[in-house]
Amino acid sequence: MKDQSSLLLPVTKADVLSAIDHLKIAPMLHGYRGQASANLNAVVDAILALQDYVVANVDTISEVEINPLILTADRAIAVDALITKNPA
Repeated sequence: MKDQSSLLLPVTKADVLSAIDHLKIAPMLHGYRGQASANLNAVVDAILALQDYVVANVDTISEVEINPLILTADRAIAVDALITKNPA
């Protein structure tokens, strides 16, 4: 879909919500054609929790990826995640 947003750490809740709103898929996340909206607070919480981990381990991490992150009306679910540590 080529629908992405990149942010440099550290980010705030407002930064994440703004990035989400600039995605092409944003209308679907906010509820589309009578469907429930995704729980954007859960998405932000997941992203900020990952940020906290990265910041706390910045010297040992070289790459972090969550794909996919499934969004529902109740929660955000990281189905698969990759955290690559720097060689010791």
